Amino acid sequence: MTLAGGLIALSGAALADGTESLGAPAGINLAEGSDYLLAGAGLADTGSGTASLSVPAEATVVQVLAYWDGLALQNDLPGSTDTIFLNGVEVTGDRIGGPSAFIGQFHSFAYRADVTGLGLIGAGENLVTATGLDFGYRNNGFGLIVITDDGNATETVGLVDGSDFAFGDFAAPYDTTVEQTFSFEPSNQVRLAQLGLFVTGVDLDRPSVIEITIGGNVTRLADILGSNAGAQWDVQEFTFDIDPGVTSLSVRVLSEDSGVGPAAGGDIASLNWIAASLSIEAGDDPVQYGCSPHEWICNWWRWDPWCTGDNATASLVLTDRFNQVLGVTPWQSGVSNHKKLWHVIHGWSWGGWARRALNRHVVAALLNADANINYPYTVEEIRTLYQDAVGAIDGPQTIYGLLCTLHAANHLGCPCW
Repeated sequence: MTLAGGLIALSGAALADGTESLGAPAGINLAEGSDYLLAGAGLADTGSGTASLSVPAEATVVQVLAYWDGLALQNDLPGSTDTIFLNGVEVTGDRIGGPSAFIGQFHSFAYRADVTGLGLIGAGENLVTATGLDFGYRNNGFGLIVITDDGNATETVGLVDGSDFAFGDFAAPYDTTVEQTFSFEPSNQVRLAQLGLFVTGVDLDRPSVIEITIGGNVTRLADILGSNAGAQWDVQEFTFDIDPGVTSLSVRVLSEDSGVGPAAGGDIASLNWIAASLSIEAGDDPVQYGCSPHEWICNWWRWDPWCTGDNATASLVLTDRFNQVLGVTPWQSGVSNHKKLWHVIHGWSWGGWARRALNRHVVAALLNADANINYPYTVEEIRTLYQDAVGAIDGPQTIYGLLCTLHAANHLGCPCW
């Protein structure tokens, strides 16, 4: 992996969506792209803050989301919406988490707005200044998550947001955060992934842990939070190797002292986790398989009509009639109507050698497609190609041409069932 006081009871009021557990962004249509870019600025010590973000020249900005959060002194303020000024333009955002009434009169809130239409971000260097926050007690800051598409073989896997407050000495649910898991398709090669986080409220030199799990391997990063984007706002971005076969990445932000970090022995951090994003290199094409007619004959039980528990095929069985499955006549196929797939894969058809060979291979192709082994063709595609080759429909296919095509596909190799 490469990495470029008292306890209170939970309020009886139901927690809002995104409160004390991040989730898929509600109320917006999240765009797809190749990368998430993150920037932010703390506002706790000043009335304004400027975020700097560099967008590659070849990238297209697809979507821009603005986030801000802070602490209020009443649980109904700021409200279901709140405003912020970005480069002098007033923006209204929806509450995505809060209030988290974790102690006494303090209540944590977080907001989000889709600001794509403002044209704040483009290719090259960008500066966005935020003003106008007024949470009443403390303005933690603001951040931008920019979805870009640069045409490279990467993809935006997912984004979760909300307001998950944690302080290890408080009562549940405010003692910790809820782990977030991103799932993706496996690959046969090592891939790079980039994880981005917005975390607020962490003072310098207060212990915390970011825990990341990839393929069962857990990495604990101690004390790297500490207002790195300005007072009370952290932007964290990590790059990881995703090993072949891995299908998920999980992350938690913890208010605890690892005992081994640079802030070990200090007062543990109180924190608010606002968002997490993951982008990953697109995997190579999955391995394709294709078993030959001989292999299907030798493993006949994998498509028999009786022992269904060990079948590889989803619907095709030994006793299915060849012409009926393929939608052709005996004069087109060279196969009697009563002949079954089992007969034809053994060569029971008339006509020249190429037609007989094609019939054997088209049965194997149907079985491969029906067995969910990532065969290059579907059952319906095979049926159409065969009808074309034998003249049941008009098209460019020939018997010999389709035989060559299916012979190659049926020798890609059998999976290890």
